[in-house]
Amino acid sequence: MDIGLTFAKYALFLFNLLFAVLGIAMVVIGIGVSAKLVEYEDFIGNDLIPHPIVLIVVGCVMFFIAYLGCCGAIKEQTGMLCCYLFMMIILVGFEVGLICAAYSKRDQWESIVNEQLNYTLHHADKDQSFYASWNMLQTNLKCCGIDGPNDWNHVLPNDTIPGSCCQKAADDKTCTITEAIQTGCKTAFIEFLNSHIFTVIGYAIAAVVLQLLAIVFPCCLFSAIRRDERLPRRWHRF
Repeated sequence: MDIGLTFAKYALFLFNLLFAVLGIAMVVIGIGVSAKLVEYEDFIGNDLIPHPIVLIVVGCVMFFIAYLGCCGAIKEQTGMLCCYLFMMIILVGFEVGLICAAYSKRDQWESIVNEQLNYTLHHADKDQSFYASWNMLQTNLKCCGIDGPNDWNHVLPNDTIPGSCCQKAADDKTCTITEAIQTGCKTAFIEFLNSHIFTVIGYAIAAVVLQLLAIVFPCCLFSAIRRDERLPRRWHRF
């Protein structure tokens, strides 16, 4: 067997093992981020939750394509390699489109979050689920109100604010504005979202870079297989 064919074959096989591991990692990261965002669904609606779900789907597709590439490399089946290459090109185009769409909407996140925070805060006295969500948000992110504890003056009577603003029990009535954490939840929550959404985008970019390399390897292997198939005929003429 030609040395170049052997190298291209096993290089593609090992590369796709790495590719499969990345696909599994993307699924795990997507599940983790999705679980985190679902906890804060009242504050983000349905606008940002689909992003990690897309990461899960892409990770599963990557694992399947990696399996196809490993089989095509070991068995030296040009048909399977062509199918692998075609699917990889489609996946890269799809991911680049998703990355561009997610990045272009980054400026909309703040307006979405601000709108949801205002709505849920000003209805927290009437809707216990919103009140519970705010207590969870303030406890987890160590913040109070939208821009500060004074925001609760427009919602709750008698200058009372949730105990979570002082990192106490949610029903603790001894928390006062002067004792409360002065950091607003809008800034803290946007930073929280940015860290998770950009994690999703970062993994997607890493996947695209590896996939571009994965497009080169099957082309080299395909060429090596064709050259190896023609070699006996050349020797037969001599």
